[in-house]
Amino acid sequence: MDICLLRKSGDVWFQHYYAHIGANAKRQDWGTVPNTSRPWIVDYNTANKPTANDVQALPSAGGRLNGPLSIGTDNALGGNSIVLGDNDTGFKQNGDGVLDVYSNYTHVLRFIGNLVECMVSLKVNGNAVATGEVQAGNGTSRMAGNGDIFGNVWNGWLSTHLNNNLVADIQLGAGTSVATWNNAGSWPNTPGYVVTSVWKDNQGENIDGIAYAPLQKRLGIQWYTVQGGTA
Repeated sequence: MDICLLRKSGDVWFQHYYAHIGANAKRQDWGTVPNTSRPWIVDYNTANKPTANDVQALPSAGGRLNGPLSIGTDNALGGNSIVLGDNDTGFKQNGDGVLDVYSNYTHVLRFIGNLVECMVSLKVNGNAVATGEVQAGNGTSRMAGNGDIFGNVWNGWLSTHLNNNLVADIQLGAGTSVATWNNAGSWPNTPGYVVTSVWKDNQGENIDGIAYAPLQKRLGIQWYTVQGGTA
């Protein structure tokens, strides 16, 4: 059963509404008759609990919050943001698909599409694992998954630089010999050749001959005879 009580005191009308479900409301007006355009003032109690919409609260099941959110502090980031603990540290949506992270109002991270940008120095206390290349200098230097490194300092890939410029092996090339016991001359007189042996019989004082061969180095897969060494 619902009850509505009216009372008039001078030119003031009082109305009080009671519902059997516990709801009640009241309003008052000034004039010779009650003005129905006056809004009701609703009284809430344990039997008549307000909805989230009644008190402009966010429902426990979730809903839309219009404006910035603050947890334990005021919000200095503004816009569509959430601050945590202090008023300029938290998250802020700064555009379609753009989520920024702030610390003491310093922009430190940005999540945008399939890219994460770090605006400050990044310190990793554990392992840093990359499933693709590691790049520096906006891609001018790169470390590939196979361990090779690309950079301007060695004009391309490090593996190519090492193959073309560092000695991978040395050897003696095909040798030759010359009899010297009755010949005048200087042997070997070819750049890069070295004496590998001499021989002499048991007659006379002079050596009978020498053997020599080119000293060679390997760069990549190519063998080269070293230069110099002649007098």
